[in-house]
Amino acid sequence: MSPVNVLDFVARELKGRVMTGSSLSAFVAAEKAADRLAMTATSREAAQLAVLLPSAPLERICREFGSETADIVEALRPGAPFSRVALAAMALHGNSGNDEVRRDAAIAACAAEAAVASPHDGGSMAEWLEFMADRETEPARSGFLKELCAQLPEPGPSDPKAGSRDRATVISISMDICGSTEATTGMRARARNEEELAGWYETFHRQFLASEWRLYSQLFEAGHGGLDWDWKHASVRAIGDEIWLLYEVGEDDLWKLRSLATRLFHAALTVAGRPIQWTSASDGDEPGHWPREPGCLPLKFYVDILDNAFEVGGPRRDFLTERLPEILGAGASSNNGDFIELENRLHAGGVLGDGRRSRTAIHADYMGWEVDRFFRATKFALPGIVTVGRTLFERVVDRSEESGQGLGGTALQRAVIECPNDRGLPARFDRSLRYVKKDIAPEDLKGVGEGYTVYRVVRGQDLLGLHGAWADETIMDDTFDVFTSEMAQAERQRRQRRN
Repeated sequence: MSPVNVLDFVARELKGRVMTGSSLSAFVAAEKAADRLAMTATSREAAQLAVLLPSAPLERICREFGSETADIVEALRPGAPFSRVALAAMALHGNSGNDEVRRDAAIAACAAEAAVASPHDGGSMAEWLEFMADRETEPARSGFLKELCAQLPEPGPSDPKAGSRDRATVISISMDICGSTEATTGMRARARNEEELAGWYETFHRQFLASEWRLYSQLFEAGHGGLDWDWKHASVRAIGDEIWLLYEVGEDDLWKLRSLATRLFHAALTVAGRPIQWTSASDGDEPGHWPREPGCLPLKFYVDILDNAFEVGGPRRDFLTERLPEILGAGASSNNGDFIELENRLHAGGVLGDGRRSRTAIHADYMGWEVDRFFRATKFALPGIVTVGRTLFERVVDRSEESGQGLGGTALQRAVIECPNDRGLPARFDRSLRYVKKDIAPEDLKGVGEGYTVYRVVRGQDLLGLHGAWADETIMDDTFDVFTSEMAQAERQRRQRRN
């Protein structure tokens, strides 16, 4: 059979699912290996089917390609959720004796896997290929295996294992709606039926989603000044109307931290300045029905750094995935649709299947004392502004330009952040942020065992309008107690003197 027949069979087995670019690259690599080493059609087809469709029913492979091909495909299949075709190929190569067809299929399968190997796969595959090359008696095949070994990617920063996750500096961000419980309670009390209540919930949540997306747009879109945030380093956990965004900064990128933090402060303050609105009134309200003026519910942010938290997303994925056959049955394959769906439902990772293998994007998650302190401290975040933990604040903010008395004799201080520029230009300085320091007593951080300091941050221009009527005053009272009208007046006078 020709390669076209193999691809036609694969297309029918995928049943409308898209074949990924890596699968096509693997197919082409096996084809080239077979041509170079003059392999039989059986070796070629078995290798291609094994790397493209390791979970396809053997009886259908046997019916279309013959029993010998089906037997080799079965031998090349991974035997466990985290096994690899290349590992099975090494075993097949070593156990084939004088059966050149089976040995060639193993070599072609290794060529396919080597073509799409990640830096994480490279280290283990190199050992397997060297072992096969040493045992190969045919010089052309031994040399080919050594070539494959030399072409493997070197482990580097892109390898999630090579960089040791526990050494990453993680920027931790909590975004929450203030007064959301009271809002949903009001909706429930005023809704005339479940359908109306569900509609209000949906509208309310969509506004939160719009705010969430506004944050991502501010962070991840280029052209806002400073160094860009890379969405590939971010992970988000969402619980109702609250998100926890984690951003990993590797050791080689720590020089960017001040610029990244400045970008974060401005993005969060922009989002915090636009409240969520809701109302229980509708166009069809009858007189006497509980109409309510729109509620303006501000957002609050708490941000800090986690230096020594333990990453549990990977271990969680591994632990749960290894045990899925206990629920699905011993014969469950990692490429099976139920296997992939159950992994996703258990939040073991974002799992995709393209017929060749399942790929997981680990949901970054952390545990440890710093994580517990982070969430204890979120209750000191204030509506409409950004609250910053001491670890992050003191690492990125230079000394205040104000005296110990603060701006205008108030507790308000001006922050200065030196932001490096990756274009080789002189560093710029951000002087737009104002802050008030807050020391939290140990007894107010239950279970943490010690006190902590946070900094309530706002921009000068935001401070001038903070006491406007844009949000429910009862919710904003705590913010007004910290950022007083006297502070706003002192900021206004400073600007007048400057102009």
